Amino acid sequence: MDGQHVEAGDGVVVVQIQGDGNAVNVNQPHLELTRRTGLSRRIDNDPETGKPIKTDLIRPFARAIELVGREVELDSLRRWLESEPPISVQVLTGESGLGKTRLALELAEEAATSGWRAGFITRQELTRFVGQTNLAAWGWNAPVLAIVDYASASASDLNTWFLRLVDHRIWDAARTGSVRPLRVLLLERHATIGVGWWAETFRSGDTASPELMLNPRQPVALSRIGEPKQRREILERTLARLGSNLTLPADVEFERRLAELTWGGVPLLLMVAAVTADRDDFGAALALSSDELALNIADKELLRIRNVATAKRVDHDLELVDHLVAVTTLRQGLSKKVVHDVIATEAAELGYRLQSGPEPLRKALATALPAANGGVAAVEPDMIGEALLLKAWKHGCVLSAIRRAHRADPTAVMETVIRTCQDYVIHGHREPLDWLELVFKERLGSEALIELANAMPESTVELRELALKILQSATELIGRLARENSDDVHIRTAYSRSLNNLSNRLSGVGRREDALAAARKAADLRRELAAERPDAFRPDLAGSLNNLSVHLSGVGRREDALDAAREAADLYRELAAERPDAFRPDLAASLNNLSNHLSGVGRREDALAAARKAADLRRELAAERPDAFRPDLAGSLNNLSVHLSGVGRREDALAAAREAADLRRELAAERPDAFRPDLAGS
Repeated sequence: MDGQHVEAGDGVVVVQIQGDGNAVNVNQPHLELTRRTGLSRRIDNDPETGKPIKTDLIRPFARAIELVGREVELDSLRRWLESEPPISVQVLTGESGLGKTRLALELAEEAATSGWRAGFITRQELTRFVGQTNLAAWGWNAPVLAIVDYASASASDLNTWFLRLVDHRIWDAARTGSVRPLRVLLLERHATIGVGWWAETFRSGDTASPELMLNPRQPVALSRIGEPKQRREILERTLARLGSNLTLPADVEFERRLAELTWGGVPLLLMVAAVTADRDDFGAALALSSDELALNIADKELLRIRNVATAKRVDHDLELVDHLVAVTTLRQGLSKKVVHDVIATEAAELGYRLQSGPEPLRKALATALPAANGGVAAVEPDMIGEALLLKAWKHGCVLSAIRRAHRADPTAVMETVIRTCQDYVIHGHREPLDWLELVFKERLGSEALIELANAMPESTVELRELALKILQSATELIGRLARENSDDVHIRTAYSRSLNNLSNRLSGVGRREDALAAARKAADLRRELAAERPDAFRPDLAGSLNNLSVHLSGVGRREDALDAAREAADLYRELAAERPDAFRPDLAASLNNLSNHLSGVGRREDALAAARKAADLRRELAAERPDAFRPDLAGSLNNLSVHLSGVGRREDALAAAREAADLRRELAAERPDAFRPDLAGS
């Protein structure tokens, strides 16, 4: 094994692994980080063409070409690693193919050369890690960078971990300057503050919110590649890695056409275009849409795997091979332990008799898609694997196959189906919606439905109504359980949380009255809980009241909205007096909200006073932790400038607006990917 481990505080071990198929035997509690997953492998040559296998070449973990066009983002992440807080969390988002995983991998490789224990945490490893009985005592004596890909699937486990970290003794030790940092980077396609998987991941505990560890406090969206030179460089490097003699056109027309393409700034699709154009000119590749590019590669990948099966003398209909590759990809890979059972079950369901048993097929699949210890890997990257599902599954047994896969591996199947919907429904492929409907019907348990609801994206128009339907079903289920188990605080808490999320989903589709009703139910339930256990539930009540104020305002009930916002601010004021470190940020946010509601009923002087208090609070917080709270301060100053202008103090308003713009200019210079939109607003 090419790996390292370092003993950390209280006998805990952080293990960092390189390579596939490693075994780790550690008796003490530990966290395993890997910079290579079982889904990655070396870049093999296709026996038929003698050139690299195309799907190997475009895997992020293969690092087939140098990272291009991400120096600004990488610099921003380097500064985040070096920032002051002992523990810091960042959320990086972006559509499929933008290179989130590749960027994180590059950061991990750099950090490891500087003495960090750096790598990815798999979903299974995170579940095992947070299940340790002494998790609160976990410590580390070397810098740690932990990366979680597909964070939405691990929201509950992340929340368990983060609640331990937000109360960790390292915050006290940090005042002596004697600690080493822990950085957690979450990767996901989408994130909306306070909704879905974000709400579950950063859900507050009895003492404080994990959101305090965020830096910045909002998700950082990865942008497309905008520079023509960088787009061209990705194409040229990919062609060179292929050993292709094809040269790019040097004319302006080629650059113009590339810039106009919807996929022209997506690194993965640029690489796919290069491998597609390898034997032809670029005209054919430029004529394809993003889904056509992916489907083209998926077609070639299925053919390659069929050829491997034929060479291994697999004597079955090759449609069975296609089907098994699709099932494997849907489940995000299969271990050797389960491969035989899956092959036998699927063959029987499709009416095939395996005269020699499952082993010949397992060997063929493991040769074509090798994984650790004789398993079979999924077709990667995601976009190509999803395209392969659409290509392979043209027969009538698809839904029954998805049902079997979901029952065996629900979270993996849910993730794959949702991502397929995100990537392909927009291009007119409606089949994934049927798959998602099936997954919805299969997940009738309350916890399973909540997991599905949390994983649904907020911004995808095609999925918004279905996401709402799923969350409504989950909320109704939990509500029934809450009524049947009225003494169960856990179920009642889950119900209030689900109602809060539902109110925001309803508002997102324009159903404002229904959103208000859900928000009111959530606030009423949390008022009951807070009366029973004030220390535990006052923060949740304050959050619900803030949410209620927004929905009241949304239906024009401004006085009622003001009452709710004022009660929320009063609650946060009490909490901040008792525990300043935990609740000053929430108090500042609630005062900002209150100022806007005061202004909405014409009380401009009172609105100004609340906005000023919010700005003063955030100035204090920014002085203590600049990296975390400067963005909030800039937002408060912007708000303050509006209210100063509202009472005719235009010079003071200009000064506050200028300070906000200057702050955002500094932030945008440091981290353009995160703060350029805010700077434009200022």
